[in-house]
Amino acid sequence: MTIRSILPKYLELDLEPYSGRFIALVEGQIVAVGDSADATFVRAKIARHQRPPTILSIAASKEVFEEK
Repeated sequence: MTIRSILPKYLELDLEPYSGRFIALVEGQIVAVGDSADATFVRAKIARHQRPPTILSIAASKEVFEEK
C-alpha cells in the first residue's frame, strides 16, 4: 500500500487556481468557490443541496505574497 492510495481524494486535486479563496467539497469534488466561507457555503448548497459541503480555506501561494 502506498501513501497515495490512502490519501483522501480531495488532497490529490490541484488547488493552485483557488489560492487565497474558499472551496466547497462534496464527495471529493469541488462544487463551489468563493471569497468568503459563507458565500461558498451558499453556492454549494444551491449546486448540491442534498449533501452537506465541506468548506476549506486555501492558503495564498508565495506568488500572491510576492506581488503585493
